[in-house]
Amino acid sequence: MEAVNEKSQAKLTLTFKDETGALVTPSTFKYQIDDVVSATVIKATIEISPGGSTYTITIPSDENRILNSNNSEEERRVTVQWYSGSVLIGTADYCYKVLNLNKVPLS
Repeated sequence: MEAVNEKSQAKLTLTFKDETGALVTPSTFKYQIDDVVSATVIKATIEISPGGSTYTITIPSDENRILNSNNSEEERRVTVQWYSGSVLIGTADYCYKVLNLNKVPLS
């Protein structure tokens, strides 16, 4: 699982495929970011028209904040759904860790 330091920007490149594994260009895709343990919505569902079979989402630093300062890390889930018109053609989940820099031991 990838990791990002708290309050740091991150990028996630999506590749859209159909049920056969062939690349597709969806008319739209939706994504949402949630904290896995607390079920807190970090980013409400947003819809984008990608214009190609890949798209890079930029997750801004304020969305990679630590929710509970007692945690050394927190797991985030990016849930993605892509569509051809109104027909759902694929889904995916991408998980990553946000590292609490206040809990990182110094050597």
